[in-house]
Amino acid sequence: MSDYAYNQLGGVIRKIDGAIIPADPRNADYQTFIASGETPNAYIAPAPTVAQSYIAAIVAGCTIASAGTPALNGTYAICGPTWADMKDEAQYIQTFGVFSGNQTSIGWELLGSGAIAFTAPAQLLAVVRSLGDYLTALKIAAKQLTWTAPAQPKAIS
Repeated sequence: MSDYAYNQLGGVIRKIDGAIIPADPRNADYQTFIASGETPNAYIAPAPTVAQSYIAAIVAGCTIASAGTPALNGTYAICGPTWADMKDEAQYIQTFGVFSGNQTSIGWELLGSGAIAFTAPAQLLAVVRSLGDYLTALKIAAKQLTWTAPAQPKAIS
């Protein structure tokens, strides 16, 4: 077992005291490490924190799987302007019963690439509800001591 381990910056960590030793031949500790002839243990990245996992899940979006309308399948944003626009459109539909601008369908960009078309206001409402439920589940998971991501894809009919 080595007294050293690589760190994420290419240097080594001396295990006995946790000292971080840069890979610099002018550094006396690095010279001692080289002279030891030891092979450092591989760098093992620490597990992400709950907060980091929450942020990563938010940025990754939520995948929807629709049994009734497979054309709606895809990964949707659950943060930023696209999510805000979707919630605004849902509020418009709930208020007036139709798509904004009296459109008969509305195109929507998916996260990453691709787009879908909602052909009925109820479709958009079902997606928004499912995404909102997923977002709530993420917020609940973020309050726990250990991270357990909610299941995906979210199914809608």
